[in-house]
Amino acid sequence: MNIARSSSARHPYGMYVVFLFGYLMMTLLIFEQGRTIEGQKLLIRSLFFDSTELTAMKLQQAARRAP
Repeated sequence: MNIARSSSARHPYGMYVVFLFGYLMMTLLIFEQGRTIEGQKLLIRSLFFDSTELTAMKLQQAARRAP
C-alpha cells in the first residue's frame, strides 16, 4: 500500500513552494518594472528640457538674423 502512494502525497507542500516562488518572481518583476518606468520618466523629462532649450536657441538665432 505504501508503494501506491503518489509523489504528491509524500510532498504535500510542494505546490506551496511553487506558488511562493511564483509570487516572489512576480514581486521582483513589478519592482523592476517600476524602476524602468521611473528611468523612462526621467529620460522623457530630460529630452523635453533639451527640446525647449534647443527651441529657445533657434528663436534667439532667428531674432539676431532678423533686421
